[in-house]
Amino acid sequence: MAGFVQIVELQTTRVDELRTIADETNEASSGDAPSRRTVTADRNRPDHYFMIVEFDSDESAMKASASPETSQFALRMAELCDAPPTTYDLAVIDTWNSKAARKLAAQAKAKKIASQAKTLAAGAAAATVGVVAAAKAARKQSDDASGGDDVVEIDYTEPPAAHVTETLSTSTDEPGRVQFSPEPRLDSPYDQGRPL
Repeated sequence: MAGFVQIVELQTTRVDELRTIADETNEASSGDAPSRRTVTADRNRPDHYFMIVEFDSDESAMKASASPETSQFALRMAELCDAPPTTYDLAVIDTWNSKAARKLAAQAKAKKIASQAKTLAAGAAAATVGVVAAAKAARKQSDDASGGDDVVEIDYTEPPAAHVTETLSTSTDEPGRVQFSPEPRLDSPYDQGRPL
């Protein structure tokens, strides 16, 4: 895995000011800023800190190092330190993520894929509605052109209603049972214009 890490060991009583100028430098950088910066305090030595600066590649680290913003930051940082800072330049050979971190990354990827699938399904549904509307418009135009008197328009958005009969049974096994019959009602709007 390509990457570059710089660790700067600092001794200062003005760490808050140091963090402020680091933020300002990061904001002012021209695109070769670190991908991540971590400031840590040494628990065993008061006023000792390590700044861990990560870059995506050795090239981006070298560009950032050569920038005027980084040079200015180094000068300002040295003014805030009680002793000269020590810098370690490290090439990343390998990284390790815990099982939990890998699981979280996999879950995030699965959520992203599910979201994309939902978006695609919504697009497909919208396209289907558009195709049906275009077909209806073409059918209407065709009917208008041919006179359309002997053509029956069918609305496919709702299925024909089934004939419903309600039986108010007084027996204890099925009171108020509703029966459905596959036969359509005679007064159904779908029967209008049907040949006998």
